[in-house]
Amino acid sequence: MADIAHPEVLVTTDWVARHGSDAGIRLVEVDVDTAAYDEGHISGAVGLNWQTQLCDQVRRDILTKDQFEQLCQDNGISNDTTVIFYGDNNNWFATYALWQFRYYGHDESKLKVMNGGRQKWIDEGRELVTDTSSHAATDYKAKFPDDNVRATKDHVLPTLEQGVVNLVDVRSPAEFTGEIIAPPGLPETAQRPGRIPGAANIPWATAVADDGTFKSYDELKEIYEVRVSIQIKRRSLTAVLENVPRTHVGGDPPQQRHEIEKGLLRYYYDGLVDGGVLGNLIVHYLTRQIAFEASHYYHIPELNDAENYALFGATANPNSHGHNYVLEATVKGRLNPEQGMVINITDLDQVLKDEVVAYYDHKHINVQHPTFANNPHLQPTSENLAIQIWHAIEPHLKGTILHRIRLYEDSTLFADYYGEGQMVYLTKVYEFSASHRLHSPQLSDAENREIFGKCNNFYGHGHNYALEVTIKGEVDPRTGLVADLHHLDETIQKQVHGRFDHKHLNLDTPEFENLNPTSENFVKVLWEVIEPSLKPIQLHRLRLKETPKNHFDYYGDEIS
Repeated sequence: MADIAHPEVLVTTDWVARHGSDAGIRLVEVDVDTAAYDEGHISGAVGLNWQTQLCDQVRRDILTKDQFEQLCQDNGISNDTTVIFYGDNNNWFATYALWQFRYYGHDESKLKVMNGGRQKWIDEGRELVTDTSSHAATDYKAKFPDDNVRATKDHVLPTLEQGVVNLVDVRSPAEFTGEIIAPPGLPETAQRPGRIPGAANIPWATAVADDGTFKSYDELKEIYEVRVSIQIKRRSLTAVLENVPRTHVGGDPPQQRHEIEKGLLRYYYDGLVDGGVLGNLIVHYLTRQIAFEASHYYHIPELNDAENYALFGATANPNSHGHNYVLEATVKGRLNPEQGMVINITDLDQVLKDEVVAYYDHKHINVQHPTFANNPHLQPTSENLAIQIWHAIEPHLKGTILHRIRLYEDSTLFADYYGEGQMVYLTKVYEFSASHRLHSPQLSDAENREIFGKCNNFYGHGHNYALEVTIKGEVDPRTGLVADLHHLDETIQKQVHGRFDHKHLNLDTPEFENLNPTSENFVKVLWEVIEPSLKPIQLHRLRLKETPKNHFDYYGDEIS
């Protein structure tokens, strides 16, 4: 299971057979009721009834803090106990129990799931016993509930309206469509049939293989990409494919439509499912910025000076050149319920000082940085620097996750790295000027004036546009570059400056002869003229800044 984010959450049946009776270990079988447990269970395991022991019988909700404490005390679970959950239905109810333990602050490193559950143990012919396990009572003390791992109606409804949260309904298709309100043979578990509008149906069993073990990361990623993205299109949303609403502290939001967050799969593995909504529904992002000054040059040892200059231009000058770099490190995670922080900024600053400033500030990177000095074939491009900085600081971030490294070489060029092998997103900024008049031929003059106001001025008005062009690709191990920026520059010069710079869009360009030149339309037109000419470079995003207050993103996607 090395391809998942937290393989330590899962233990195998072999591991349980060897260590299930070790001191400090408590096996907990969780089923919809205790009938299966009574027929036979793993030696030493206690049995929990999902209906009566893990749900409040009056409020139809999870246990209160006092009820949870009593449950742990009665079953010999202390705050230091490592709890191994397993059960029927592919560990459905076992992972629910794990989530409730996490909600009340049990040490996450001491919460595990036996991969494959009860059925895999039986299929392997392992021993079951029928005697009831008894353990000495404890004085378990639950912590204050961590609401970062739980979503409520009041939280979900506003985010649904804003299009920033995706709901995954893990029930059966028949429950999802409202044909039934509970799985066959099980008691009623819903008050009304149907589903929350906009939810995607990915039944729990879809996540597991034939033997009940969780599918691989790639298999789950494919499931979520297909089913969640289809549902997004049905809802006609352009929301980023993430499983969480975002809170940002400094910097821009995470790059839109970058990918389905690996966290979607990570938390699925952790089994954090509450009422059909993937758990850990509040993830906070914090961006910290630092600056450093450094010099470097690009040089492939096998090439002579003339050949290097032909490839890299002035950046191949062996006397070097320098930059005032700006680095943004974005981390993400759940808020510490006691401190109210994702990470202590003092700690983050110390990591950045020790791992970035100490190695790069006022240094000649080719000569003085140990990684580049010892490997002259590794070019100190912004792409490679972003990757190296990620790997330098990521191991030192305890209790939080590094989300992105953004490195500005200057105000017009920056690289984004998300920890994905050699995949880097490179953005270059171009400026041009154009005038236009917002006027739709489908509307009357009065309607145009009412809708567009002064932007409908018959004589038009103008903007200094800034166009951010983001390309993506694997870093070339020889050049250290994602793409040939000369080709990018030539494409923008021809397809943007040549077509639109110092033009009146309505009067001088055929693209807007019958199209209202809003920035929404403009950025799409820009994509359509840039993307075919840019190949083989892969265009990822265009961001058109009309004014300092307005920008418009386009990723080439059509919403059907």
